[in-house]
Amino acid sequence: MRLLLVVPHITLFQPEGHLHRLGGVLSLLSEVQISALVPYGSELCYFEQEIPLESVYYFKEPTYFRKAVPFFLDYSADFKRELIRAISETKADIVFFDFPWGANALSRDLQTPSIYFSHGVEKYFSSNTLKHLGIHYPPLPTLFSKIIGSIEKRACQKAKHILTVSSKDRSDLIREYDLNEEKVSYLPQPVTIYRSDLSKKTIRQKYDLPQNKTLIVFHGSKSHLPNREATDWICKELAPRFEGDREKLQFVIAGNGQPEFRHSNVLSYGYVDDLKEFLFGCDIALMPLRTTFGAQMKLLDYFSCGLPVVTTTCGARGYTLVNERDALITGDNTEELAAGLQKIIQDMQLQKSLLEYGHVYLNKHADSQNIKERLTSLLSSVVSG
Repeated sequence: MRLLLVVPHITLFQPEGHLHRLGGVLSLLSEVQISALVPYGSELCYFEQEIPLESVYYFKEPTYFRKAVPFFLDYSADFKRELIRAISETKADIVFFDFPWGANALSRDLQTPSIYFSHGVEKYFSSNTLKHLGIHYPPLPTLFSKIIGSIEKRACQKAKHILTVSSKDRSDLIREYDLNEEKVSYLPQPVTIYRSDLSKKTIRQKYDLPQNKTLIVFHGSKSHLPNREATDWICKELAPRFEGDREKLQFVIAGNGQPEFRHSNVLSYGYVDDLKEFLFGCDIALMPLRTTFGAQMKLLDYFSCGLPVVTTTCGARGYTLVNERDALITGDNTEELAAGLQKIIQDMQLQKSLLEYGHVYLNKHADSQNIKERLTSLLSSVVSG
């Protein structure tokens, strides 16, 4: 089988969560011949094993107000031309659209079936998207939401099948655009439980992390708006509340683009080459999210590395989690999140229980072989018609 992957926006190669998600799907397609259509300047080094360099095609991203914007890719003549060329030269059996942008440019006369890989209902995220782009003009959010909804609806209608990153996203898409339930499938992220030959002490020595403190970690690319907001929340509101415990507690922040600094009880580490090893050296994971653009892949990273998780309801969005069994889930405000963090710090039995159930959750919902069989079967059915 030959599959053409379409990634519509260069910045999608920066957020760690998206790379994790896309890499997880590609890892399931070892028996599929993959080519890609991406914007000029895209870094594909993360996927060099799955996508040979000679199988990569490029297009010019459309710009509006000097910003590269993927939302109107359907109307880009250059994108349409390169899409047709890539399908023709690779003899693609199926086109896999990562996000809806550009999915409506697929000409009907090509007769190549497509899959739309949804990361959430884009219409719901439109106001956050404008905020992320630095656009705050009041009348725009309502208009932009309608435009995005129209593009997304047509992408859903045109696709032969739709994959979502969570069961909630599946239900939301079906309800929002009145879709046939059989057309939409939830594809869990394949994740394995992380094992390390190194002790926590050795890992902490390697990364110059404090040895005798409880390390509370958050990670995420700074280029992603929800991660910037979470980092500010930690530094300006949460960490100061635990200032009196700085001899025992340390907040740790890591991620692509994060600044490197040590200040009081906050250590911002910056980019980490081996993220899971780094996380394995910490004690508690914190997800102080007030806005999201979809289900958070970092939650599964924390489960994989054996970290008990404290998260807001927003951070838990898209997952079927039971509070104080799978994770400690609080309200999306400083008072409740700080209280939840204090509770898990003091309750070692709760920490142990959350760690164990995090692994149970992965074994039940993220088994690679099971997910691979489901995806392979789906692709075959889409191609065969």
